Amino acid sequence: MKLTPFFFCFLIASSGLWAQTISSSPAYSMGRDRDCFVLGQMDSLYYVYREGVGKDHGIHSFRMNLEEEWEASISYKRNNVFFMETLQQQDRFQIIYAIHFDGNTEIRMKEIDGQGQELADEALLFFKNTISYNSLRWELSQDRSELLVFYKVNNREIEWGCYNLADRQLRWEYTLKDFEIKNFKRLEHIVICNSGEVLLLFEFQNRLRRDDHHFLLFSISEEGEHKKHKIDFGVAKTDGYLVDYDELNQQLLVAGLYYQSGNEVEGLFYLRYDMQEEALLKLHPFEDTLIRSLTGQKRKNLRRVEYLRLRELIPRRDGGILLVAERYRKYDYNNHRTYYQDHTPIRQTDYLYENVLLSSIHPSGELHWQEVLFKQQKSENDEGRYSSFFLMKTARHLRFIYNDEIRYLGRVYEYTVDARGKAERQRLFGPKRSAILPEFQRAKQVSAKTTLAISERNNKFRLIRLSYD
Repeated sequence: MKLTPFFFCFLIASSGLWAQTISSSPAYSMGRDRDCFVLGQMDSLYYVYREGVGKDHGIHSFRMNLEEEWEASISYKRNNVFFMETLQQQDRFQIIYAIHFDGNTEIRMKEIDGQGQELADEALLFFKNTISYNSLRWELSQDRSELLVFYKVNNREIEWGCYNLADRQLRWEYTLKDFEIKNFKRLEHIVICNSGEVLLLFEFQNRLRRDDHHFLLFSISEEGEHKKHKIDFGVAKTDGYLVDYDELNQQLLVAGLYYQSGNEVEGLFYLRYDMQEEALLKLHPFEDTLIRSLTGQKRKNLRRVEYLRLRELIPRRDGGILLVAERYRKYDYNNHRTYYQDHTPIRQTDYLYENVLLSSIHPSGELHWQEVLFKQQKSENDEGRYSSFFLMKTARHLRFIYNDEIRYLGRVYEYTVDARGKAERQRLFGPKRSAILPEFQRAKQVSAKTTLAISERNNKFRLIRLSYD
């Protein structure tokens, strides 16, 4: 699921920290359910969705003391429902999903009220192909009123549709041919604005020492008008980047990693473009002291960082950004100490999630501050689902919440970061945490002071609440 963009306020800073508590519900059997995830909070109840194996699925509601209030069942017309997004209105939840039927793919939305009763199940978009769910891509606007769904038919066409969730009407369906762009293989990011305008970002000649390395921004207005914008990048080569549209300042924001030699990251870049004047581009090479802090390496003449992965781009109210990156490694190998029945070694995957790098950049492109949050999380064969962190956002602080150790008797820690980049690490105290390991990568913030997560073990789940008083 995609995270809703957030404007981090840099006008107010506070040194006061809230007291924290971690609470856990009793364990509930998952039965034959495939998965469960947090829906949100409505009035004085928390809601958890249970994904079944067929047409029947379930919803749990919990009181504030995390005792179960009721359980309800809902049904779908087909098996193998693919969940895309969950939205919440004042008195209902909206579940956007995809299904296949008769060689077609349909995007639908089911609405459920606070008592678990189905209010509606309506079609939003229709594609005349059986699209692999892994090939479906979608974006929501910042105010979550516009839904864009698209997929590549091949490298020469893109099928897509735009639906206005606020007015409950189809905005447009469209087939974009490659003659308008020349090369769909270079399509990197798609963004939809609150107005319904769609922005496609292509990258060309992303090679070392190429003077003509550039982005092509292709925009489609809500009326269907097409425009092209060329943004020069220079001789540096990008190594991954994130894109967002700053609704407050009406500009496109692009930020990521780059290098000018070798294959390892040398620094980060910031780019903003208001669709009118020339784009502003700034490169910031990493200093040796920062590289040593981030990687733990001690040798001289450090210039590069390995295994750095971008996590979030957070727009600032003044037009700047906060860029969040994390060191991440994955190892696949044969475990020759353990074998299958046919005497072939079992395949092993190890995951390592390490330090987090925060970079705050002014709208002028100048670096405001950088901070490293230290952590080290190791796990085996779990897809890294208990590692990394959850970013809880408030007007005055960012809270990076994570499992310090990937085990059921481990501890939960958090870093609080204020507007000046000052970070404080503390343990989150609470009741005895036996048999609890929250999946913070899929946690959900339901209010300014509350975050919910799921912990699964032995085919049972618990609802975990982090509260700040």
